[in-house]
This record gives sequence, structure tokens and C-alpha cells, in this order.
Amino acid sequence: MKTKKASKGLLVKKTAESPEVQPEALNEEIKFKAFLKFENSGRLDGNDLIHWYEAEIELSGKKI
Repeated sequence: MKTKKASKGLLVKKTAESPEVQPEALNEEIKFKAFLKFENSGRLDGNDLIHWYEAEIELSGKKI
């Protein structure tokens, strides 16, 4: 946490913004969620992209 001196000699703390998710960590989360979707669908082949995109959307907080 950084501090800076205010005009009257007071210390003001800067709050850290929410930490950014590293691309590698996000990719791993998407991969895991997509795999769970694959498992829950009965392990049927051919829906890998659908599972991946659904996982991306869910983790990004967007709605279809």
C-alpha cells in the first residue's frame, strides 16, 4: 500500500484496486469449468467449444 503526503502534512493511504487476474490463471479456471461441463454432459464428444465459450462467459460475468 502506498502512502503520500497531503498538502497539510497528513499521510493519505492509497487503496489498491482489485487485483487483475493473470491470463494463465484465468485460462486454468476456464479449462476447469469447461471440463466440468463436459463431465456433466455425459462426456459426449463434439461440444468442446461450446463448453469453453460457456465457461468464458460465466467467468467474465456476461450474460448471453
